[in-house]
Amino acid sequence: MTSSSGDVLSSSHEDVASPFVGTGWVSRSLITLCVFLSVVASSATRRPVPSVNEPHYLCKAKHYWQPDWCSGDLFLESSNPHQVFYQTVGALTQWLTLEQSAWAGRLLVLGCLSIGWTRLFLRLLKSPWQCLAAAWIFLLLQSLGNFSGEWLIGGVESKVLAYAFVFLGLADALDRRWLLTGLWTGMAISFHPIVGLWAVVAGALSAVGWIMIKKVSLSQVMSKYGRPLIGSSIVLVLTSLPGLLPAMRLLSGNDPAISAKADMLQVGERLAHHLDPARFPLESYRYYGLMLILIVLLWRLGERTPRRDLFTGFVGATLVIALVGAMIGWGPRPLSLLSFSGTRVWLLKFYPFRLADLFVPLLLTVTVLAAAFEPSKARELTARRFRFVWLLCAAAFIVSLLLPSPDQNPSRMSASAKGDWIAACEWLRQETPTDSLVHAANENWAVKWFSHRAEYVNYKDCPQDAAGIVEWARRLRLINQWARESLTEGTISKADLATLHDETGIDYMIVSRFGPIDMKPIYSNNSFQIYDIHDE
Repeated sequence: MTSSSGDVLSSSHEDVASPFVGTGWVSRSLITLCVFLSVVASSATRRPVPSVNEPHYLCKAKHYWQPDWCSGDLFLESSNPHQVFYQTVGALTQWLTLEQSAWAGRLLVLGCLSIGWTRLFLRLLKSPWQCLAAAWIFLLLQSLGNFSGEWLIGGVESKVLAYAFVFLGLADALDRRWLLTGLWTGMAISFHPIVGLWAVVAGALSAVGWIMIKKVSLSQVMSKYGRPLIGSSIVLVLTSLPGLLPAMRLLSGNDPAISAKADMLQVGERLAHHLDPARFPLESYRYYGLMLILIVLLWRLGERTPRRDLFTGFVGATLVIALVGAMIGWGPRPLSLLSFSGTRVWLLKFYPFRLADLFVPLLLTVTVLAAAFEPSKARELTARRFRFVWLLCAAAFIVSLLLPSPDQNPSRMSASAKGDWIAACEWLRQETPTDSLVHAANENWAVKWFSHRAEYVNYKDCPQDAAGIVEWARRLRLINQWARESLTEGTISKADLATLHDETGIDYMIVSRFGPIDMKPIYSNNSFQIYDIHDE
């Protein structure tokens, strides 16, 4: 294969501007619109409102703007690591219902993502409309699985905006528009510090690798780009501070013993499916191994360009970060048996796998399209083959919409039980005081979303500050211990419920299977009962 990478330091300005040659703003807008409609269709089909994390994010945002809403809820009154998201997108909850906020938020973040996607892929692919084909292929790859639970197209949350800004930053970095690169990357950090900072680390690692491979001296780089890079760094820092400072407060001022305990709970229990490589399914390792093999096999079938080489270096850097994370997590379990377990667990809590989780399928997408649409001279792209490739891309999109996904039903309930659940929560909203404290003994999906009542504890809604995490775990243990002790005689008595209220302040319990309870519920339907325990 012939390489056209050349010396990037001496690339012409015309090469920098080449993605826009023959692509007017009308065409770019139409492409962006088609990408937007595709990702919205995927979001609506595969993750109905409210999706897995939308009650988590939007209830937190509503409480941020309206502190008396669900006051007394452990999670809502904990720290705000995604403060910029709550201050911006979260403001929708002040004018719209939670469901309306979710849809409006999705349209907003997916619109930004579509712009970032199109700007980046215009620089990585030869034909502008391949940006749409790339979206379709990526949607299929994401629907087939992930490595550490990372996803891009779904509900509204801060990381989607962060990735949109990372894409914009990469696009401008490939064009050497350094001030804009700093602006977008700083905004990515503001909206999601972990995503944004890992993008900075990956960019720095890929830059170091490029300097080493090209055998370019640091003095050469600094003489040509030193001043704009310094300016870019200043812009990056300034734009990142609104989100970075609240996140940094989570890491400081905590008792070391409490912090260590919280880290172990977070990495080893609550978020092990994201953070502990020993807990990732074997199928995930096989899937990502297969994608990497396909990238290697297809790499030589498409034409290389300077931008693709640089993007590949960035993805390679995300793989290095993930590999280091895997080495940190390698060893016996439980995590406490690891040598230097405290330090290693502390490092794992920063999600070292998430960027590789997302960017490996992105690189495979670019590689597949380059191989399909840019064959060598011995394999000319005939009109028939061109149509066939586009047909396959469209089929990939359709299959991505039709494949089953557990996130299509985040409640994990049957349709009838889900209807009963919403009805029970709506009854709480209408018939109980607004300052009531509730606890769902079995199912606990989107309690605050539907009931608008504070919860004593919810496994899904774990705080992110050390003290909050430890308190969250204590409350879960207290509830479990109370349940075991109360059921020793086979029935939950009124005295047991009174004890629970005295120890926790819980006013109402939502129950399906838990019990039997020697007390008449104040509400009942085919699936759930609600008990008033604060007067017992």
